[in-house]
Amino acid sequence: MYMFKKYFDKSHNYVSLHAVMRIVYSQLKKHLPLVLSAEKTADILTSLGLEVEKIEHIGRTAQDLDKVVVAKVIACNPHPNADKLKITEIDNGKEILQVVCGASNVQAGQKVFLAQIGAKLKPTS
Repeated sequence: MYMFKKYFDKSHNYVSLHAVMRIVYSQLKKHLPLVLSAEKTADILTSLGLEVEKIEHIGRTAQDLDKVVVAKVIACNPHPNADKLKITEIDNGKEILQVVCGASNVQAGQKVFLAQIGAKLKPTS
């Protein structure tokens, strides 16, 4: 993906336009002969004249996903006020929860991922 950055001087006068390329490290490392950390790869690219401005870690950690669990659908009933929603009873291993669900293919007996209150599914930075 290419992005363009405009650079301005201290007086806010336009100075230059630079193309910036964002590379996903997991894709880049498929083409590398060695297994290196993202930081070491950035050092090597910079030494070759390809400036690495920054490294952004956007993946999730185990701590971020500690409130996402595998749960079992105990019951699945139509929502009384919405055609496309279902009211499900979900066993998260500790308690039975009532969850309103928009998945059209959910059924009793299935095992599903349950994002409990406080779960972080999307990077916040």
